[in-house]
Amino acid sequence: MEEEEPLIFHATELFIISGIIGHRGKGLPGVTVDGGILGTTVTDQSGRYEFTDVPEGTEFSLTASKDGYVFEVA
Repeated sequence: MEEEEPLIFHATELFIISGIIGHRGKGLPGVTVDGGILGTTVTDQSGRYEFTDVPEGTEFSLTASKDGYVFEVA
């Protein structure tokens, strides 16, 4: 009788990438946040954005855009 090979699992941790985009001390709604490989999302009424289930080690960059605004990292 042949011995079966054990099944080996490798886990990858998933993360949430989130933040707030603000203007004059308040959250800015309606900002498009492009995460490239992560996809695209839009800030909510409080200026929050979120990308969920991002595998550890994923390389990404975020770009924010909304007509009438220029964005920089604080």
